[in-house]
Amino acid sequence: MSIEDDMREIARLAPLKRHRLAPDMVDGRRMLSPAAARMVLANLNSCPDKTAAAVTAVTAPAPRESRPGPATERHNPPPMSSFASLAEGYYATRSRTGNNDLDFWRIDKPSSGKWAGYMFVKRIVGGGQGDEMQTFQLSNMQQRLACEAIMDLGAEESRMLFAAEMTRCTDCGRMLTDQASRDAGRGPTCRNKRG
Repeated sequence: MSIEDDMREIARLAPLKRHRLAPDMVDGRRMLSPAAARMVLANLNSCPDKTAAAVTAVTAPAPRESRPGPATERHNPPPMSSFASLAEGYYATRSRTGNNDLDFWRIDKPSSGKWAGYMFVKRIVGGGQGDEMQTFQLSNMQQRLACEAIMDLGAEESRMLFAAEMTRCTDCGRMLTDQASRDAGRGPTCRNKRG
């Protein structure tokens, strides 16, 4: 199957599934790498159909009123400023949706320009190295949930999970090519920058 066939299949499946994809990907304005397209297709194939969800919504009993507690609080994570201690770089967490085993994240903290002092979290969905990795923009709520998942696992554990699963540096996202780098989760250049 060619990348063009994969993109056509993504465009066909996305409207039928309960899955949020970037509109420019669905209408073909943004071409994915073959690996990223395969990953998105696998994810789409595992998502339930919207029509099935609509039937479930009609036939499902009304939810019971719940008391405030840990489960309820999870849906209202703290503001982004609460996660300021998270360093810029790459992370992995266990998937909260159950659609994947793991979710992969990139945290950016611009140091200059209009967005200096802000923190942004993106979901990694495809191949490439460093800034070339395919990412999705997330809503503020999704960014907060991602940060919460990272903090729940532990920031360093989350970074090392990324390095172990992707064999990439947790600082720059480049491939780790020797055992010392894989053990540290960082390549020699990034290790030297940190001292």
